[in-house]
Parts: sequence; structure tokens; C-alpha cells
Amino acid sequence: MTKETGYDASMSQRLHTSLWVLALCACTFSTASGQQIERGDLLVATPALADTTFSETVLLVIHHDEDGSIAIMINRPTNLAPARVFPEIGTSNDYDGPLYFGGPVSTTRAFVLSRNAEPIDGSSIRIVGDVHLSGDFSVLALLTKEQLSSASVRVYAGHAQWGPAQLQAEIAAGAWTVVPGQAARIFSADPLALWQRLVVTPGDRQIAQLQPH
Repeated sequence: MTKETGYDASMSQRLHTSLWVLALCACTFSTASGQQIERGDLLVATPALADTTFSETVLLVIHHDEDGSIAIMINRPTNLAPARVFPEIGTSNDYDGPLYFGGPVSTTRAFVLSRNAEPIDGSSIRIVGDVHLSGDFSVLALLTKEQLSSASVRVYAGHAQWGPAQLQAEIAAGAWTVVPGQAARIFSADPLALWQRLVVTPGDRQIAQLQPH
């Protein structure tokens, strides 16, 4: 996986300035281990993954094609309010959830994940089910106080990124397990315990039967 130093800046820039392009392709790619990857899947770090940044993490895939992959950590809440790190969010909206660490690439940029039947506005794209992604803070102002609860909206700083075929190689090497993405997992009420619930230990053959928590 790519960290902040030496990341592919052009790919990251395309993501943030043209999020709509992610909606153009819902392609599915198979890894050497036979696991398929598509937008909306979860990457669960296996116990074999020793990288301290990604150890015991769960990431939501928001983009995957032949050019590479982008995902957001969903189980790393911080003790910071989003407005403290991103003043442009302002403090007038009713979102009172914490800022999540989304990954080590472009940590000065943020994403908003929300649960809605339809995209909030033109900046939002559907990731899986009723979960939508936006890179524009203005979507927060379009939501009601009830919609702004941490059960349906979360703000992330940064993301993780892989080059062409890099994620597939890491999965084949046993670093990640691919798990179906579900809103109940993405918006888990106890994100710090999510990895323990989803991790697949050696010999476990029940991955396809994992149920939402």
C-alpha cells in the first residue's frame, strides 16, 4: 500500500477533483488468490500484515481498476472534531461525531460517508447499498439534524492507495481478506471492535457466511 511519501499524486488528484469518474465503472477484478475486488468491498487486514499503519484495520474500497486502488480506513476514530482539523467545515452544522483517520495519503483532505436512499447532491457517488461518498463538505449543510448522527454520517481524513496490481499482489500474499461491504459494517456502532469481528484466521472457511454486526 502507498503511504504519504512518494504516492501517485496524479491519481489522488483525480479522485478529489473528479469524484464522478468513480461512478463510471463498477468493474470487478479477480486476484491471484481468486478473491474478487470491487468498489464497496471491505479489506480486512490479516494477522500476517505487520505494517503498523495498517495492522488490524478494515478499509472500504472506493475505487478499483487496472490503474490502482483507493480505500478508506473505517475503524480508526480519533479524539478530534472534524472542524478542528478542517476549519472550513465550520461549527454551525449539527454533526458531532469524531474525525476518522482514513489513511496516510493526503491527510489534509477529507471524505464524507453518508447513508441516504439517493446521493445528497452532484458531488456524491454510491459506494454500496445506501452508502454514498463525497469529497465536498457542503453536503453536511444539506442534511437534517437527525441525518447528521454518527450512525449515518462520518468524516475521514486521508485515504490509502495502491498502484496497478499492487493490492491484488498483497491479497495473494495473504495481507488482506476481501469481505462484502455492508452499511451495518461501515457504520458499526463500535468501530474499534470491527476488525476483531471480521478478521479471518488461518483455517477459517466461513468468510462467505459472515453476517452484518
